[in-house]
Amino acid sequence: MRHMGRGAAAVLLSAALALLPAAARAASDGSDAVASPRPAGAGATSGKEEVIYATLSASGDIRNVYAVNILHVTAAGDISDHGTYASVENLTDIGAMTLDGDLVTASASAGDFYYKGTLAGARLPWVVVVAYFLDGEALPPEALAGRSGRLEIHIDTEPDPDAPDGFWDDYLLQISIPLDTALCRRIASDGATLANAGRNKIVTHTVMPGANAHLSLSADVVNFSMSGIEITALPFSLPIDLPDTGPMAEDLTELSDAVRALSDGAVQLSDGVRALASGAAALRTGAGDFRAGLTRLDGGSAALTDGSAEIAGALDAIAAALNGSAAVDFEELAQLPAALAQLSAGLDGVTEGFDALRTGFAAARDPLAAAVAAIPDEVVDEAALARLYAANPGEKALLDRLAAYYAAAAAVRETYRAVAPAFDAVGETLDTLSGHLHTLSGSLSALAAAAQGLSAGDTSAAALTQLTAGLTALHARYAAFHEGLAAYTGGVTELTRACAALDTGVAGTADGAGALAGGADELSGGLLTLRDATQEIPARIESEIASIVSGYDTSDFTPHSFTSPKNTDVLSVQFVMTTEKIEPPTPDPAPADPAPKVSLWTRFLDLFR
Repeated sequence: MRHMGRGAAAVLLSAALALLPAAARAASDGSDAVASPRPAGAGATSGKEEVIYATLSASGDIRNVYAVNILHVTAAGDISDHGTYASVENLTDIGAMTLDGDLVTASASAGDFYYKGTLAGARLPWVVVVAYFLDGEALPPEALAGRSGRLEIHIDTEPDPDAPDGFWDDYLLQISIPLDTALCRRIASDGATLANAGRNKIVTHTVMPGANAHLSLSADVVNFSMSGIEITALPFSLPIDLPDTGPMAEDLTELSDAVRALSDGAVQLSDGVRALASGAAALRTGAGDFRAGLTRLDGGSAALTDGSAEIAGALDAIAAALNGSAAVDFEELAQLPAALAQLSAGLDGVTEGFDALRTGFAAARDPLAAAVAAIPDEVVDEAALARLYAANPGEKALLDRLAAYYAAAAAVRETYRAVAPAFDAVGETLDTLSGHLHTLSGSLSALAAAAQGLSAGDTSAAALTQLTAGLTALHARYAAFHEGLAAYTGGVTELTRACAALDTGVAGTADGAGALAGGADELSGGLLTLRDATQEIPARIESEIASIVSGYDTSDFTPHSFTSPKNTDVLSVQFVMTTEKIEPPTPDPAPADPAPKVSLWTRFLDLFR
C-alpha cells in the first residue's frame, strides 16, 4: 500500500471512530452485521426429531448427554420446544435462543431448524458396563494403553429403572467395537458380525429389544489402543412376511393321520394280545390238567403192570396145570371157577380204570389242542418289527417283550405239533388196550362158567378139552396184552417227562402273555394320547408362529420425546452413545514464545497497510 498523506489518514480515522460503537453493539448482542433479517410473529412446526448423543467413559459411565433437535418449521416466526437443558445452542444460524425453565424459544425461518440442548443429569434407558482383562487380569481401561497380551472385553447392558420409560422394550441396540488390525490379531467374538473398514475390523453385535446384553470379545494385542465403542439405539423395525404354512400344515395333517392309523392298529394289537393272553391262560389250565393226568397215569403204571403180571402168572400156572397133567385133580379144579371169576373181576376193574383214563385223557388233550390251535400261524418278519420299533422309539422295552412272547408262543405251537403224534398214539393205544381188556374180561367170564360146569360134575373129556383150549388161547392173548401194556407204560413215562417241559413253557407263555396284554394296553393308551396331541399340531404351530412374530411387531409403536414429555408430534428419537478412546496420553506441547504486545493504535493502522 502506498504511503498516504496526513489529510487522507485523518479522514479515515474519523470514519473508523464513527463505526466503532455500531461494531461494539453488534458484538454485544451476538448478531452479524450481514445477517438476514429475523422473521417476526408466531411460527408453526409439523413435528420434530431427536438424536440423543452421549459420551461414556471407557468403562461405560455417563460423562455428558446432549440432544440435537430438528424442528420442521412450516411457517416462519417464533417457535418453541421443551427440554430439561442446562444450556442450548443454535445450530442453524447465529440467531439468539431463549431458555426459560424447560421452555426453549427461537425465531426461525421455514425449513428445518437445528439446535443443541445439553441435558442436565440425564439418565439413559441403558446401563452400560464395559470390563477389560489382559492375560486374565482385570485392568482399568487407562492401564491398557500401550500394553500387549491377550485382551478380553466384556460388555453388559441392562435397563436403568430411573430412565424414561418406553425405550428399553422397543429399541434395538447395535454395539460396534472398532479394532485396529495393525495392533490386534486373532479377533474372536461369538455371535458377532465382523466387517472390514480400512485397516479397522468392526465387531458388531445386535441386541434385541427388552433383552440384556452379555457380550465378549478377545484378541491378541500389541501396543494396544482403540477408538471408542459406539452403541446406537433405534426403534426395532423388522417387516416379516409370514410364510405359506399350507404345505407344512398338509404334511402335519398326514402325520396326524398316520399317528391315528398307528393308534387304531395299537388298539387292534391290544385286543389281539388280550385274546392271546386269554387263550394262553386256557392253554395253561389244559396243559396243567393234562400233565397231572399223565403224572397220575405214570404213577399208576407200576401197579398196573404188577397186577397184570400177577394175572399173567396165574394164567401161566393154570395153563401149565391143565396141559401138563395126565389126570386132573378135580378137587383143585373145583377151585378154578372162583379163581377165574376173581381174575375176571380184576380185569373188569382194570377195564373201568382204562375207560376213565381214556375219558380224562381226551378231556385234557382236547382243550390243550384247541388252545395251541388258537396261536396264529402268521410269521412276523424282521422288516415289520423294524418298522414298529422305528415308529415307537420310546417303547423299545415293551416291544422287546412283545417279540419275546411272540417267539415263546411260536415255540409252544411248534413243540405241541411235534409231540401231537405221541398224544394221538397214547389215545389210540388206550382205545386198543381198553378193547383188549373188554375181550379178555369176557373170555375169563366164559372160562369161569365152563370151569363151574366141570366142578359141578361135567367131567367129560370134551368139556375138559374145551376148557383147556380156552385157557391156552386166553393165556396167549393175555401174554401179548401184557407185553403191550409194559411198552405202553414205558411210553407214558417218557411222555410225562416231555409234557413237564411243555407245561413249563406254556406257563411261561401264559405269564408273558398277561404282562404283554398290560404293556399293549399302555402302548395303546400312549398312542391314543399322541393321536389327540398330533391332531392339534397344525393349528398350534400356526398359533405359535403368529405369537412369535407378534413379539417383533412394532406396528403399534409411537415415538415419544426423550427430552420432555411436553413435546408432542414427535416423529423419531434415536440414541448414539460413544465411549472414550483408549490411547496413550499426549505429551504437553512446548511453551511458545510470548507474542509481542501491540497497541490499539498499531492494530488500527495495520488495517490499512
